[in-house]
Amino acid sequence: MQHISLRSKLYLGFLIAALLIGASRYFYFLSTNQYIDTALQLQRTQQVLAQLETVISLAKDAETGERGYIIARQERFLEPFARALRNLDREMKDLEAMTARTPYYPPRIRQLERLVQGQIAILNANVLRVRSGRYEEAVRNVAGGEGKRSLDAIRRLVGDMQARERAHLAFLLRRVESKARLNNWVNFLSITVLAVLSALGMYTILRDLRRRERLERELTLKNGQLEEANAAQQHLLGLLEEAQEIGRLGSFTLDGTNKLFTASLQNCLNYGLDPAIAGVPSPMSLLFERLHPQDRQRVSEAVAASLQHLVPYRQEHRIVLPDGGEKHILVRGRPMKAGGKVYLRGTTLDNTEQKQAEAEVRASETRFRALLESAPDAMIITDEGSHIQLVNAQTERLFGYRRAELVGQPVEVLIPAALAGRHRQHRAAYAAAPKVRGMGIGLDLKGVRKDGTEFPVEISLSPIQTGEGLLVAAAIRDVSERKRYEARLEQLNQQLQATNEELAANVEELAAAGEKIQEYSEELELKNGQLQRSNGDLEAFSYSISHDLKSPLRSVLSFAGILQDEYADQLDGEAKRLIGIVVRNARFMNELIEALLQFARLGRTAVRKESVNMDKMVHGLVDELLADREARPVVTVGPLGVARADHQLIRQVWQNLLSNALKFSAAKPDPRIEVGHRTSGEEEVYYVRDNGIGFNPAYAGELFGVFKRLHTSKQFSGTGVGLAICRRIVSSHGGRTWAEAAEGEGATFYFTLPGQPRGDRKPEEGRPEEGTDFAEARTEGRSESQSPDPPRPGTQ
Repeated sequence: MQHISLRSKLYLGFLIAALLIGASRYFYFLSTNQYIDTALQLQRTQQVLAQLETVISLAKDAETGERGYIIARQERFLEPFARALRNLDREMKDLEAMTARTPYYPPRIRQLERLVQGQIAILNANVLRVRSGRYEEAVRNVAGGEGKRSLDAIRRLVGDMQARERAHLAFLLRRVESKARLNNWVNFLSITVLAVLSALGMYTILRDLRRRERLERELTLKNGQLEEANAAQQHLLGLLEEAQEIGRLGSFTLDGTNKLFTASLQNCLNYGLDPAIAGVPSPMSLLFERLHPQDRQRVSEAVAASLQHLVPYRQEHRIVLPDGGEKHILVRGRPMKAGGKVYLRGTTLDNTEQKQAEAEVRASETRFRALLESAPDAMIITDEGSHIQLVNAQTERLFGYRRAELVGQPVEVLIPAALAGRHRQHRAAYAAAPKVRGMGIGLDLKGVRKDGTEFPVEISLSPIQTGEGLLVAAAIRDVSERKRYEARLEQLNQQLQATNEELAANVEELAAAGEKIQEYSEELELKNGQLQRSNGDLEAFSYSISHDLKSPLRSVLSFAGILQDEYADQLDGEAKRLIGIVVRNARFMNELIEALLQFARLGRTAVRKESVNMDKMVHGLVDELLADREARPVVTVGPLGVARADHQLIRQVWQNLLSNALKFSAAKPDPRIEVGHRTSGEEEVYYVRDNGIGFNPAYAGELFGVFKRLHTSKQFSGTGVGLAICRRIVSSHGGRTWAEAAEGEGATFYFTLPGQPRGDRKPEEGRPEEGTDFAEARTEGRSESQSPDPPRPGTQ
């Protein structure tokens, strides 16, 4: 057997391997072609299904538009119908072209065309009926179901074709899977062949070791160069990432077919996403979950429109961060198709700070305008050319112009014509060296209103440097009133100076009068001391006289009583009458002495104040005074509260006032008495009002004197000391007394006590309700409303 060299074996091995690889590649080529053909059939089947769905959708849209038009009778509802008519013919032609090579479809496509044309004819007829006014006929036609039957026939035919295509699609998918398995075996064989070739190649590698060492040196050199280039590339990428971080500019790619997105690191940071997903395809739902709920639908629709129509995408929306914060993101992108897929590639910019800055600028402008409008003076802002740019409402009121009439006009329109030239000179000088000039600094200035009237003004100026140049803010104040005040003040100063001169002349007279006043004061103090001693002596004298008179008076009453009781049968009628007069006068004299003693005793009685429940006290007195009366007057007692007073003394005041009211109202057929209270400043005011005989108001000041009476004792019993006692008791408490009345209309007697803190005014529990009628409450259970508070003296 001939020896075959190693080189020949290698060549033979390479030849066999090449033949095997060629055969496997040829087989793989055939298999791949079949796989591609099957994939194309799959694509065509999917297109046919989609086209069939489009046709049935357009037929539905046509029917929907026709029914909407019939219901609403408005042309805008025919838009789906018109769109369906425009597109149905084209879509049917596309469907026919897609299925022309399959014998199954042509007759069914022609049948579908006839059904669609019939459906369109039915819908068109109904539309024409409505347009021609035959609305009821169109409704009956729709209700008859002819259009529905036609559409159902279309649906059944399309459904049959779709079912056939889906069955064919399942067959193709199975064939694709079979071809894929065959390709895998072919690949496995190819890999095996390559492994054998690799083993055979080792020998060649060992043989060419020297050449390989040389190549390695060259490769090392090339690797160094490549590393330098790679380092430079990494540096550039780092600079790019830094630039994106500084500019907050991220990039992204949306895979519209697979609903995936790939984001840069900065894009993840912009959306608050996990930085770990940077560069990794992720579900689009992660991105849309970050969108603000109010922006989510708008963004979703805009993305879908961009991918569907291949139009540039530009949207600004908000996102909600995990911590609840919000960001504003500006997104720009362009759609593109590649490998049968639709992508949207673009950038995202975090412009939250810009939005915040814009909001702050708007807020600042709003505050500035609010401050401008709320300024008490007229405010005008002019540009470098002294043209009015902004005014406030005070300017309109002051000058009589509307805002629109002033904006853009030179400021000289508000200056009298005689001063306009000089004002231009001042304006030029101010523009050369602008500075703040306070109110009232400078010459006297005048303004002119729209009606031509001139008035004095003061102006303060403030320069405002802006990016558009110098602005000047002027505050204008009308000083007409102040000028009048200044003139009046000057006049008054002159009058004051004259008055001062007169006063100076009278100073000596006043000094002399002061000396006389000092003498009078000393004399008055001496007389006051004498008067106090006289009052004390008078009280002592009254008390002594009262006691000295009571002893003989008791003897008179005693002996007169003996005469009446034991000698009555020995006395004639005249003697009895005279003795009766003696007894009555002696008793009246005794009452006078008792009253005088009580009045004198008050001057030496110390006032012991305590908390007195006025309601309880008055209710008790009313019960006592009404106990023995057959005819009960209506007595209404309002809430009186608690007072700081001497219990016994203030009870005497109430008893005297209530007794008088009962006495002087008894003659009335419907006697009424009202007791009330009110707070007036620091005083507590109490009153007793009756509807009795009243009195002449001219004698009101005499009622509270000792023995002062406006009626005789025959008309009304009494001593004339009761009201004097009331006044002395109330005065000892620091209060006042007065009365108001009209003849025949009743009288009201008032007294006051010093006020007390509100916390002390709560009455005790158990007292009757406000406005209780004591005379009627015990018998009939009725009550009358409280009368309003009586007026103070002199208020009517």
